Amino acid sequence: MFKMSLFQKELRESRWKIIVGLIIFIITAASIPITFKYVKELFALVPEIPGLDNLEMFLENYNLYVWSQWQGKNLYQIGTILAVVMGMNLIAGEKVANTLEFLLAKPLSRGALYFTKFAAGSFSLALIVLGSTAVLYLASLVMGYELMWGQFLVATLITLLGLIFVFLLTLLISTVLDEPVKAGLLSALILLLLALPGWFQQTYRLSVFYHMAGGEYILEGVFPFIPLFVIILISTGVFFAGLKLFERKEP
Repeated sequence: MFKMSLFQKELRESRWKIIVGLIIFIITAASIPITFKYVKELFALVPEIPGLDNLEMFLENYNLYVWSQWQGKNLYQIGTILAVVMGMNLIAGEKVANTLEFLLAKPLSRGALYFTKFAAGSFSLALIVLGSTAVLYLASLVMGYELMWGQFLVATLITLLGLIFVFLLTLLISTVLDEPVKAGLLSALILLLLALPGWFQQTYRLSVFYHMAGGEYILEGVFPFIPLFVIILISTGVFFAGLKLFERKEP
């Protein structure tokens, strides 16, 4: 089901998204250890900043601070936008460019085409997420901070699994709709609805974004086996639903 030539084509066509994504993520990642000292000094000067009551706990522990600014914030928030942007064009874009018929005319099954596009998109996301996370780790070492690399990497992989779910959802919608922008907007709307439970104390554990942040693992020391299993299960269902729709789609 995997076609290397198509995989390479997808990476070439996504190269600017990958480059821009890496630049944004690397700058964001590198700024966290660089600004940590100044954030601590600012908080010491003005400790009663409204809305920042819990910040003191994170400033006392560099690992907690990094999580709060990376996996618990920027990585999954900016990553969600990136996953939507990378997924919305994969099928709908081929339709708009009138290249879908050309691809299907090759000795290539629809299943192989869909799976290879998924593989290329997931690889691109992983490259950006893991690459920028490595930069954060190296920047922490340069700045003289000790980071628990194993725990940090596991939290990053948890977030990455969530981002792949977002990407798969957008890929499915890109299969249904014929315009990338509409696919992206509909995906964003659905994700907004999925985020709603996270806004309320009684339902926040039902939000996929809560589990993507890895808070249960970092703050409570509990590995989220069941939430991750559910995310993987739903992601698998979304993948096969998109595949079936694509197999029935008119070129």
